[in-house]
Amino acid sequence: MEKDIRLLVSFKGHRKRIKLQKRVGVEGVLSLIDLWLTAAEDAPDGKLSGWDEEDIAIAGGWGAEPGKFVDALVGCGFLEKTDGCFCLHDWEDHQGWTIGSK
Repeated sequence: MEKDIRLLVSFKGHRKRIKLQKRVGVEGVLSLIDLWLTAAEDAPDGKLSGWDEEDIAIAGGWGAEPGKFVDALVGCGFLEKTDGCFCLHDWEDHQGWTIGSK
């Protein structure tokens, strides 16, 4: 199991983070980080196979409407839906060492 993830210092002022905060508040940014932490443990390849919007919201600790959180993540570019599966955008590029973890 992976014990950490990387968070670039540029995340603080990144336009996607700012957009997310404007759309769903600071709670959404914290939930994104929690989603990343959960993915490192439960979906280290970044593919959230079998996860629906509610699963993603639970993994992020998002307490409000799941669709609002997921729509914001997709709209800001943190999450993608490919072939019916949610995937974390560029996970391999940003969290490449988690890909092979058990």
